[in-house]
Amino acid sequence: MKERKFKTFICQNDPGVNYIFYIQEDNQGYLWMTTEAGLVRIDPSGNILRNYKIFTKSDGLPFEKFYTYSFYKNRSGKLFIGSKVEYGNGFISFYPNNLLVNNHVPPIVLTGFKIHNQQTQLDSNITVKKYIKLHYNENFFNIEFAALDYKDPSKNQYTYMLEGLDKDWIYSGNVNFANYTDIRPGKYKFRVKGSNNDGIWNEEGASVMISILPPPWKTWWAYTIYLMFLAGLFFTWRRNDLKHHRLKQALEIEHVEAEKLKELDSIKSRFFANISHEFRTPLTLILGPLQKIRSKISDRETEHDLNMMQRNAHRLQNLINQLLDLSKLESGKMKLQASKMDLIPMAKGYVQSFESLARQKGIDLIFTYEADSLPIYINQEKFEKILFNLLSNAFKFTPDGGRVEVKVCSCQFADDRTSQVTSHKSQVDSLLITISDTGPGIPPEKLPHIFDRFYQADDSYTKDGKGT
Repeated sequence: MKERKFKTFICQNDPGVNYIFYIQEDNQGYLWMTTEAGLVRIDPSGNILRNYKIFTKSDGLPFEKFYTYSFYKNRSGKLFIGSKVEYGNGFISFYPNNLLVNNHVPPIVLTGFKIHNQQTQLDSNITVKKYIKLHYNENFFNIEFAALDYKDPSKNQYTYMLEGLDKDWIYSGNVNFANYTDIRPGKYKFRVKGSNNDGIWNEEGASVMISILPPPWKTWWAYTIYLMFLAGLFFTWRRNDLKHHRLKQALEIEHVEAEKLKELDSIKSRFFANISHEFRTPLTLILGPLQKIRSKISDRETEHDLNMMQRNAHRLQNLINQLLDLSKLESGKMKLQASKMDLIPMAKGYVQSFESLARQKGIDLIFTYEADSLPIYINQEKFEKILFNLLSNAFKFTPDGGRVEVKVCSCQFADDRTSQVTSHKSQVDSLLITISDTGPGIPPEKLPHIFDRFYQADDSYTKDGKGT
């Protein structure tokens, strides 16, 4: 008690040792205790769990049951211990330092290895095995070991640890195996020490390296694949994100450019309208005096020239009016003004305007119609422009001796739009005007571009004609 420290001693392997009747210290510092398990000697200076020994009849004791307080040490250090009446009615005496001690340091060997409690055949004997490799699903194993001392092997003691898992040595008493369950993949070293029946320990013991391989989905190459997959996802996301940003920027730039072009177009249209309007004023001032002079001239040749001047002036005035109409159309203020007219005589008059050109080029000009009269609501000016443009193109690209045909007919077509009340398709009256010629025509691949401004096919299709 010089250090005034207490040590707790609880024996798990021999529970009877924990029921103590009496304690006596001998002259060498050992503690002798009478317990339910027998006479016990403890070395308090070391590891108590390792340095205790139970003396029983196998060690020469005549009895193993002791009286509770019958324990005495005389001046010479001799111990006297009495037994219960029913177990011998006597006592024993001995000098502790005269006891024979087994000083043999026993070799420690590994004797067996089990996986999932099944004996496993290794590629070499477990006693000389230095390395054991296990799969990830073989992480439940059992290791058996032995101290090679045969004087009283039931009293041989063991302590072991699995380095990398156990933080301290595990004392197992005379139990000569160790169980490990659900061990994580990794590298471990199993070590075991043992003693003989008198507590003489082999401190070097025996050891074996144990490696538990990870499952396939936790190997380095699996993590490499995971990393590459994540990198691929990140790269794809980043590329799509950059593509989205570039598209967004392009749309913004396109929007800004469209606004600028719209603004520029608006400025051009206003300038164009202003200039066109300015053209009308001097032209009107020319037409007035021209009409006055024409009414006073009686010379036929001069009158013919004045008439030609007046017609061209009116033609120029119409062109200026068309330019102003174009400005109205672009500004959204152009309105369709339709009136009821007879289409047949109107169209016939426009077709007859091209008869002189047809005779000049030797082209057959044919105008066919179903009825002598076909009243419709139409904007005469717009219809005139459309018909003149189509006929002009037909004559432009039809070779000499060819044919140009204008056909007017009424027909019906099915309207796919359904009524809110009925679901049947309705028939709608319509007018079909067909202008055909024997020229080269427009190739099918060029048809999508017929309404593109200033678009022209190559010279192989235009022949001698030239459009704008």
